[in-house]
Amino acid sequence: MAHSATSGACFALGTGLMLAAGSSVIGRRPAAVHALVLAILLIGSFTIFLGGHCRHCGMQWEDKQTLLDERKSGNFDSDGA
Repeated sequence: MAHSATSGACFALGTGLMLAAGSSVIGRRPAAVHALVLAILLIGSFTIFLGGHCRHCGMQWEDKQTLLDERKSGNFDSDGA
C-alpha cells in the first residue's frame, strides 16, 4: 500500500472540520465554521503560492524540484534522497 501525504492531510483536515462543526461551541455558530474553512483554504493557498518552503524540514524549493526531477527520471536512491 502506498503512503500518500496528501490523502492523510486531507483526511486529518476533514476529520478536524467535522469534529469542530459537530461541537457545541463552533457547531452552533455558522460564521465560526465558515471562518475555520476560510482559514484552512488560506493556509493551503499560501503554501502553494509561496512555494511550499518549510522552515522546519529545511528543504528549499530547488531541493524539492531536484527530487521531483530525479523521481521522474528514475535516478534516485531507494530512500528517496
